Amino acid sequence: MEYYIYKENHCLGPYDMVSMVRKIRNGHLPPEGRIGYSRADTPKPAIEFSEFYPIFEEIRNETFEAEQESIPVQELGAMFKDGLEFYKLHIEMSAVTGLFLLLAAGGVWGLSLALSGPLAGFAGSLWGYLLLAFYQTVVLRKSRMQLYTMSHFRQTLRRSGFRLLWLSLFIGPVTFGLPAILFSSLGPLALIWVLFPGSLLLMLFFFTPLLVVDRGFSVSSALNHSFRQARMLGVNNFSVLYVLLLVNFIGAPLMALPLLFTLPITISAMCVFYDEYFHE
Repeated sequence: MEYYIYKENHCLGPYDMVSMVRKIRNGHLPPEGRIGYSRADTPKPAIEFSEFYPIFEEIRNETFEAEQESIPVQELGAMFKDGLEFYKLHIEMSAVTGLFLLLAAGGVWGLSLALSGPLAGFAGSLWGYLLLAFYQTVVLRKSRMQLYTMSHFRQTLRRSGFRLLWLSLFIGPVTFGLPAILFSSLGPLALIWVLFPGSLLLMLFFFTPLLVVDRGFSVSSALNHSFRQARMLGVNNFSVLYVLLLVNFIGAPLMALPLLFTLPITISAMCVFYDEYFHE
């Protein structure tokens, strides 16, 4: 198989497969570099060729892992301070948070009327996780001092909605659905699952919606990266982020009022962490 590389008004080649792989690995052919099978072909980005996509994915994985090795140890107080500074600048996030909580409660209530038993808990968990994922993307844009409008929401829904739905099938039932089912038989003892295994799992995959929406990862790549990222954080960093997340699980049984403050503060602190250490 022969390949041609298009640069501005020039068509270079032909190159064989070995030469193309070498150019990709040396950084001479980026994912958006335009190539074709012949001089007469309409060129397309190299990453759209099935034979080269795994190579670009492997390089991205290697780059991602290299980024994690330089993450310094975070202090809990410093991260809370970041979140508090965000909240002071965007105090309207309490209203936004309240809207998301109302949508979550209303959706779960409606599903409990329409469905019954474990099925209602399963559907409610998908709804809850999807709302949390969209909430994370709102907070991420706000932490970058960017507006979040209905056009951004529609764009996120169009580009990433299906992948977020698939993602919710993996994470939602375990973190939100199972506690609801356990609560029906164990009562308050079900909180043990929420405070430990459930929140731990959510922490391991916390950054998956951001990786899907912000960096365009596939569901499997986002899950894989988030899990590996959590392992690379080290005990100290993982503990700090876990405590931030746990604050909201503890505040939830006290109804929505504490979450109006704790949710934007803690989620924004984690988004700042994501933006600083897990950028491209």
